[in-house]
Amino acid sequence: MLTPCSKYIYTDGVGRISRNLMQNIHTLIFKNSNPQKTPLIAAIQVRVLGSKGMLVRDDTLDDNRVVLRKSMCKFHDKTIDKATQHI
Repeated sequence: MLTPCSKYIYTDGVGRISRNLMQNIHTLIFKNSNPQKTPLIAAIQVRVLGSKGMLVRDDTLDDNRVVLRKSMCKFHDKTIDKATQHI
């Protein structure tokens, strides 16, 4: 959707996150309760380096994978090439 001045494009872009990675996050969030008795999270809001937005669980993704949409990337973080994921 373009704004009236046709300067910006707004999307409802939602990224994807693998089931395995979501399970790891789920375990951390519910570590003080019983994660096994809590339904697995389906979506989370994130800020990762220069990106932000919603991620939904995608059971078709392998391993610990996150797929961001272009609209989620707000600026290029110079540390992105050296970044490693820590949860």
